[in-house]
Amino acid sequence: MSEPTPLGDHVDLSNGTFHDKVTGKEETTVQTVQVNIAPESSSAADSSGPVPRKNLQLSPVGRDALAAALRDSTQTIPQLSSFLERSEWSRSDLGQLIEVLNGVTECLETECLVRDHLLCLVQGLDLAVDAREFVTTCMPQAATARALRRALLASTNDLPQAAPKGLSEHLETAVLRRPANDTHGRTTLMDLVLRLALEADVDTHDQAFGAWCQNSGYDVGELNSLRHQLTSQDRAERCRLLVHLRGDPDHDWPCEGTAWVFKGGNQEPLAEYPSLRCEPSTDGVAILVDEVLEWAHDLPDVTLLERVHIAVPARTLLCWRAEETDVGVMLGADHEVVVHWGGRLRPSKHLRSLVRHALYRLKRIEQHHQVYGAVDWVSLEESEFMENIKKGTYRGPLGLRCTPIGQEDLFEALLAQFPIMLWPEQTVPEGDEVEQAVEHEWVTLPGGFTGAYRTAWTCAQEQVPPLARLRAVWDDRHWLTFCRTLSKHRAGIASPSGA
Repeated sequence: MSEPTPLGDHVDLSNGTFHDKVTGKEETTVQTVQVNIAPESSSAADSSGPVPRKNLQLSPVGRDALAAALRDSTQTIPQLSSFLERSEWSRSDLGQLIEVLNGVTECLETECLVRDHLLCLVQGLDLAVDAREFVTTCMPQAATARALRRALLASTNDLPQAAPKGLSEHLETAVLRRPANDTHGRTTLMDLVLRLALEADVDTHDQAFGAWCQNSGYDVGELNSLRHQLTSQDRAERCRLLVHLRGDPDHDWPCEGTAWVFKGGNQEPLAEYPSLRCEPSTDGVAILVDEVLEWAHDLPDVTLLERVHIAVPARTLLCWRAEETDVGVMLGADHEVVVHWGGRLRPSKHLRSLVRHALYRLKRIEQHHQVYGAVDWVSLEESEFMENIKKGTYRGPLGLRCTPIGQEDLFEALLAQFPIMLWPEQTVPEGDEVEQAVEHEWVTLPGGFTGAYRTAWTCAQEQVPPLARLRAVWDDRHWLTFCRTLSKHRAGIASPSGA
């Protein structure tokens, strides 16, 4: 795992820009504004909110960022020199700094710009400590490492190689990486805390949640709008369509299949479409998928269907991009597409012993790869590759550095053993940015692949996200459990008519 990026080293407030030493980009972070910020006591919760904790301090991430900003600002505003030696920052300390900055009223345009930028940073960090206080007091169960990482990536636009640890560092990183139009990070923090709450099934209409929002100055209209957006998305993701396509083992394209719709985390399908036929071609498969989508959307319990799982034979995986299937628009334009290896449902006899190992590997991945993905990147040409496979050397997800075209039998044997497997369309050298993207965006996967593909469809070639250069099979626990269950019985599954 990468060490946390010292974000404070990238903050330059002397000329109104944010300079990222990792990417080399300069971005305007906020507009010049006059900021009036209340002292700590104004954000203390009332009797219905959390009890304030006076000893909460900034984490190293916040301290480093503030120290860098103060060093850059002191030459312009000498009154700040007394704060340079502080090694710890409580909310009371932040309030003192705010008071000094608000006292700088007679100043030149450059001084006002520096003052306003620093005020925005300080208020943002104060809000981060306030949010930490609320989460720690009222919803501590929501602050898991995986949930924090996922919420941070979703609520910020730019997060190059940053690897914060713990609740404090995630909240402060959100402020430091806030979008340019979010002056103090207030919207970004609200987004992050809401995502944590919804993932942990915390009632965001609870009195304590409302009191915190009111006392901390969050706009109730913006809160309600964001809550509606996130809960609508969550409801849509609770319905998922699974399409299993199969065909002649010696042909690239399937000719028949079955489809199921699931709701929530249920392993028992809501409905089944048992008999699908198509021409074994790109167009034939597209017509079949479009027919299944129409059937699924007509089901009474389905409103939006944003997630589509497609399981196909190994040979089809190497010649078909499921998310680009033409269903009026590309399938991935409206749906998050997750691809599975279809042979797991009905494995060939010579693969059955290998299939058993997939569940053990998935269990290890779930235990040790919750936040950052440590993929075993390999080349099929390595002399010890097959020996390492037999020894179980590769314990995590498997990443191939080249496309396994012409090695279909080996590819299928690897799919049988590794529930999560990645491969590029063009050879990827060791240490490539693709590997780094998988590690740092792991919590967004597999859905993050669809997002990367969408971006690649519309952006310039040099702006294509690294993840868009990869193909992936993601046989998660839902798919493995369903395959095992279906092999034992097929009773109690509804027909297309719902009977």
